[in-house]
Amino acid sequence: MKVFIRDLETGHYVSRVGGWAATQNEALAFVNSITALEFCVTQRIHGVEILLIGSAATTPLRLFPREAPPGTASGATMPAFHHA
Repeated sequence: MKVFIRDLETGHYVSRVGGWAATQNEALAFVNSITALEFCVTQRIHGVEILLIGSAATTPLRLFPREAPPGTASGATMPAFHHA
């Protein structure tokens, strides 16, 4: 199974080299969905989905991490991840 983080607005993926990538071939593949979720939390990335893609030609499972409630952790996107 492959696990990716994809921006809901642009459709770009978190890149292996930092920033965002247009294709899954350039995307950072996470070990599992928990690791991807932890990445979103620590980097304060919102407006994304976590895609779990199996080896069979099936529809990917889509997870949607939620933004922190007002008054808690900042909802700012990590500066190193600029949209292309």
